[in-house]
Amino acid sequence: MLKPSPDFERQTKIKAMTLEEFRLSKNLTYGQLSRMLGVTHTKMVHRWCKPFDDPERQIPGKYMDVIVRATHGAVTPNDFYIKKMF
Repeated sequence: MLKPSPDFERQTKIKAMTLEEFRLSKNLTYGQLSRMLGVTHTKMVHRWCKPFDDPERQIPGKYMDVIVRATHGAVTPNDFYIKKMF
């Protein structure tokens, strides 16, 4: 796996976060986050917040726009598909 150079890490200011990081930063329960996203089943949101390598962490594309809007861009589709390198 390629690792970014220390210089690249210093120059890059990525503000992206996972849905779980967003939930924790806002001190939300899974139920509160699911209501915020308009999802009726809390278990769905709980799955989306699982670690990157968890196979249950699949999210239907139709919810991507909802997540981006609800988090004001803090969580983007890339945060579900691209594993953080640092």
